[in-house]
Amino acid sequence: MNNSENIPIHYVIMTRYDEVKNCVLIYDCDREDMIELAVSDLELA
Repeated sequence: MNNSENIPIHYVIMTRYDEVKNCVLIYDCDREDMIELAVSDLELA
């Protein structure tokens, strides 16, 4: 790998599970706000 190249890093982190809403909260480094994702959608991924 050429070390002179700038390789952007992108990551997402699942931070919390909400039992009442049956969803997870996800942090995406490209966004300012947390993403709320239904567990049913997560299961499809």
